[in-house]
This record gives sequence, structure tokens and C-alpha cells, in this order.
Amino acid sequence: MKRHYFFLAASLLLISCGSKQAKNTDTETAPIGGSDAAMGYTYSKVLNKKIRIFEDGMRMLSAVDPQATTAAFAVFPSDSSKVELFMPEETVVLEKRVRPDGTAVWNVEDDDTYMFEQCANEWLVSRRGKVLYATTGCENKRQVEFAGKQGEALSAIFFTTAGLAQIRYDGVDYLLRQYVTASGYGYKNPFVDIRGKGQDMMLTFSAEGKSIAFTEKK
Repeated sequence: MKRHYFFLAASLLLISCGSKQAKNTDTETAPIGGSDAAMGYTYSKVLNKKIRIFEDGMRMLSAVDPQATTAAFAVFPSDSSKVELFMPEETVVLEKRVRPDGTAVWNVEDDDTYMFEQCANEWLVSRRGKVLYATTGCENKRQVEFAGKQGEALSAIFFTTAGLAQIRYDGVDYLLRQYVTASGYGYKNPFVDIRGKGQDMMLTFSAEGKSIAFTEKK
């Protein structure tokens, strides 16, 4: 009987110690207390300290909903090797990479990742070929619908200050960068190219060399 009580006491002691260790671990991974949160503080992984994102972060507005009342904030460490994005939907840390053309982009090695980049004077957050947040939000964008001769449809959103075009064709979204043309406009990425002048626009698929003519809907 004494031996039974001994093992029972030992088991309770181990459970108690395990519970205390779990509580300590939770505390270490949640450094922001209730009073800190009430004062507007949150924890930044890239800065490794408590911050107020509206003071230390770069503010970006929704590029999707002009009536949105929330914003996203970007926080950099001193070397800009990473960026921490505080968005209403989630917070992510992205790493800096350099494209073959020398432009910088922050993302992770995953096609489904968020992308953070500067285009002209505009900072943008995009995902899956869609711009989600921008420095000026919806202020400097123009949406246009195009129709092809065979009933094809193409939607385009031009971010005028960023020199970027977001197009949707056949259920696929693409982000294209503007390039200099002799007349009209041109935007492209490694997969597609659009060239336009006046009401007319030509979509070209780089790999196939296939082109489709479109006219702007009125």
C-alpha cells in the first residue's frame, strides 16, 4: 500500500512539473501581455522587440476595397534582409531576393506566397497575381474591360503610379510591369505581354507566340 501511494505521489509531481514547464513555454512565445496590447503594442519577430506598428511600420491601404477601414503595415530590420507584414488577415515574414533584372522582392520559396515589392514610388503586397495592398490603396488605379473578336474577355487593372498592370484572362491572374514603347503602352512578365494604343490592345503569350486582339469595352 505504501508503495502504491509513493508511485501516485511521484506521478502527480511529474504532472505538476510538466504543467509548469508548458506554462513557461507559452509565456516565452507570447511576450505581449494584456496591458501591452491595450497600449497598442505587438511583438515584431524581425526587430525582436515590442513595437507599435502604426509608429514603426510603413502603412499600406487596401488595393481591393476602397471602403476598407483596416490597413497593412510593413516593418524592416536595419539591413532590410526581411520584411514583416502585419495584415488584418495574418502576419508573415518574407525574405529579400533579387530578380535577374536586379529588382528586389520579398517573398518565400513558394508559388502561393505573398510578395512585397516597390514599383516606382509605390509599395505593393500581392499574392497569386493580385495586388492586395498598396501605398495609395485604390487611389491610383484604373479598371478596364476588354473584349476579343471571338468572344474572349480580359479584365485589366492599371496601377498608374506603380507602372504595374494586373490582368485576368481565362481564369488566370497575371501581374505585369510596364516597359517603354515608341507609342501607346506595354506591360509584360515572363509569360505574357500586352501592348495597347487607344482602344485597342494585343495580348501575347511569350512561350507560344500566340496573340489575341482586344478592344476596350465602352
